[in-house]
Amino acid sequence: MTHYETIVLSQAASRPLPDFLQAPGVGSLVVEGSNVVVAREVPGLSLEAETISDGVKLMLILAPGVRVAKPMHLCIGSLAEEGIQRIVAEFHIGAGARIEFIACCSFPNAVRLEHVMEGLTFVRPGATLVYRETHYHNGIGGVRVKTRSQVVVEEGGCFLSGISMTEGRAGSMDVGYQVDVAANGLVELVAKGRGYGDDEIIVREDIRLNGHGARGLAKSRIAVHDTARCEVRSTLSGNAPGARGHVDCVEIVSDDATADAVPLLHVNDDRAQLTHEAAIGSVDRKELETIMSRAVDERTATDIIVRGLLGDGLPFEHGLPAVQAAPDNVHSVPAIEVRQLTRDYGQLRAVDGISFSVETGEVFGFLGPNGAGKTTTVRMLTTLLMPTSGTALLNGFDVVHDSYQARRQFGVVPEDSNVYRELTARQNLYFSGRLYRLSREERESRAVELMTLLGMADKLDVLVDTFSRGMRRKLTIAMALMHRPPILFLDEPTAGLDVPGQRSIMDAIRKLSAQGTTLFLTTHQLEEANQLCDRIAIIDRGGIAAIDTPDGLRGLLDDLRVIEVVLRPCPLGAEESLAAMRGVRTTKRTGSSLQLGTADPSSVLPALVAFAEMNNLDIVSLNTRGPSLEEVFLHLTGEAPEAGDEARPARRRRRRCSEGRIR
Repeated sequence: MTHYETIVLSQAASRPLPDFLQAPGVGSLVVEGSNVVVAREVPGLSLEAETISDGVKLMLILAPGVRVAKPMHLCIGSLAEEGIQRIVAEFHIGAGARIEFIACCSFPNAVRLEHVMEGLTFVRPGATLVYRETHYHNGIGGVRVKTRSQVVVEEGGCFLSGISMTEGRAGSMDVGYQVDVAANGLVELVAKGRGYGDDEIIVREDIRLNGHGARGLAKSRIAVHDTARCEVRSTLSGNAPGARGHVDCVEIVSDDATADAVPLLHVNDDRAQLTHEAAIGSVDRKELETIMSRAVDERTATDIIVRGLLGDGLPFEHGLPAVQAAPDNVHSVPAIEVRQLTRDYGQLRAVDGISFSVETGEVFGFLGPNGAGKTTTVRMLTTLLMPTSGTALLNGFDVVHDSYQARRQFGVVPEDSNVYRELTARQNLYFSGRLYRLSREERESRAVELMTLLGMADKLDVLVDTFSRGMRRKLTIAMALMHRPPILFLDEPTAGLDVPGQRSIMDAIRKLSAQGTTLFLTTHQLEEANQLCDRIAIIDRGGIAAIDTPDGLRGLLDDLRVIEVVLRPCPLGAEESLAAMRGVRTTKRTGSSLQLGTADPSSVLPALVAFAEMNNLDIVSLNTRGPSLEEVFLHLTGEAPEAGDEARPARRRRRRCSEGRIR
C-alpha cells in the first residue's frame, strides 16, 4: 500500500472522503511525515515542496486573476507513533484570484507525536482564500498539535478559515491566528472541537481591522467532557472608521471539564463597531428533554445535542452585513416567517418541516407538550441553533445567512430571570444597554421609559436582591427591550408567580402589544395563552398540529359540550361510573368538579341526576359549556400540558375531597 493510500484510508476510516477530491484534474498535496507523496498542480497554481530535517517546507503561489473551480486537497499527517512533524508553509494568492483548500490532518497511530504548523499567508487585493482544515485523530489522545498562522488580507481581499477537531481524541490542540485586514477586507475564523479525557483545546485569535470598512468574525464551538479543558481567547481591534467585527463563542462543559472564553475588544477608532457574545454551560435542559422523549438515555441525548452544535463541515457566514436598521419595507413582510424549518439530531428529527408566520404586533402563542420541539424551534429562531434545512426570517432577515442583523430584531426573556441581584435595576438596565452599544443618554432615557411602562419607575435605584419574583421578571423584560427590538420572545413569562404576579406580567405583555411589539410566547398556562394570544400554534412530535385563534381552535371540537358538576360528597370512582353512561365521551376530575364531555348534554343530564340520587349525592352546582383550550390541546396532542408548579397543590386537594364510596 502506498503512503498516499495509507494516509487517505486512515481518514476514510473515520469519514469517507468526497469522490471529487480524488478525481482527475483536482489539485492535491499529500505529505506523510517528512515525505511529499503527491504534489499535483492545476493551471495557474505553482506548488513547491522541500524536505527539511523534521518535516516539509511548502510554497503555494496562485497567479493573479486565476479562479480555481474545484477545491484543492491538502492531506498532511503522519503514520508514526512518536516524533515530530514540522510544516512551514507560505500561501500567496494573487490579486483577483480565488481558491479553496480542503485540508485533512491525520495522525491515526499517534502515541507521543508532535505536529507543528507555521504559516504565512498573503491575500492580495480582491483575492479570496477559503481554507477548511479537519483533524482526524485516534482514540488515545497521543498527538500534540501547535499551529501558528500569520495572515495579511489586502484591500478588498477575503480570507475564510475553519479548523475542526471532532473525530477521535483531540490530545493537545493549540491553534493561533494573527490576521491584519486592510480596507474593505473580510476575515472569518471558525473553530470547532471536542475533547475527552485530559484533552486540551486552546484557540488564540487576533484580528486587526486596520482599513476603512474592514470586517472580521471569530466564531468558536467547543465541547469538553471528563477532565478536558478548553480556552478561547479572541481579540478584535477596530483601528479604522467603518470597521466592524464580532466574536461569537459557545462552549459546552460536562463532567469535571473546564472552559474559559475571553473575548477582548479594542476600539481604537470611535467610528468602528465591535460586538461579542460568549456562552459557557451545560446542554440546555429543555433541549435534552426533547431528545430524551424519543426513547434515548441522557448520555446519548447529550451526545446528539453536542454533535448538533458542532455540526458537519465548516460553514462560513460570508461576512457581517452592515449595521443598519430594519429595512424600510419591514411592515410589508411578516415579523416572523418560517418555511419548512427542520432540525435533526443525528437520526432523530426534533422539528419536522414546520411553516408559519407571525404578523407585526401580534401576540403569538407557541404551545406543545414536553419534547414536542418548542425549545428547539425557538433556539433556531433566535440563532442559537442551526437548522438542518428550511428557512426562518425575522423582519426579512434570514437567521442563518443574515444572523447578525436577525439578532438585532429581537429580545429574549428566558424562563429564569437573568438579572444581577447585587446591582440596582438601573445598573442592570445600563449594563444591557451597553451590550447593544447604546449611548449614555439613550441608556438613561430608555431605562426610565421602560420602568415607567412596567409600573416600576420608583424601583430604578433599588437593589434587585430585594425584588419579588414578579418584579425580577418585569426587570428581565425591560432588559430585553433596551435596544427597542421589534420582536420579543418570552419563555414561560409567568412560571412560578403568584396570581398578582401573573396578572402584572400579563398586563405588561398587553401594553407591549399595544405599542406594536411582536410577542412570541411559549407557555404551559393555557388560560394565559387564551387571554393574551391573537393566535396560537400547537406543536406535537415536531410538527404543527394546528394554528388558529383561541376561538378557532375551540371550534375544532364544535361537536363537544362539557357538563361541569360538583357533587357532595366527592366519591371515589365517579369518573369510571360516569364514563360508562351512554353519550359520555370523556371524563375528568378537577378538585371537586367533574367534567363530562358529550355531543348531547340533554341525553346525559337525566342519567347524571339519576346517578346522584342513587348514590345519595347532592348536586352542588351544574352547568354546561363549550370545549376549553385545554380540551383541544388534549385532543390534538393526546396529553395534557405540563402543570408545573400548580400540580402539587392540585393533587393534595383531590385527596382531601375523596370522601364516600360509589354503591
